[in-house]
Amino acid sequence: MAKNRFLEIFQGRNGQMSAKRVFGGIFCISCITAAFLYYPFETVCFLGGSGLSLLGAGLAERKK
Repeated sequence: MAKNRFLEIFQGRNGQMSAKRVFGGIFCISCITAAFLYYPFETVCFLGGSGLSLLGAGLAERKK
């Protein structure tokens, strides 16, 4: 089930895997990995802060 959901992210409207989305996802993950290797503490703080702000925004939206 989780694998299906993960693959849906990379599929376009017609159900085919979109190369642009796949390469975008690989690029994003590789950038985060490279940043973590050079600046581990700052990367964790940045991702944690981003996650908390998204979580807060989601909770605020849900309360409406």
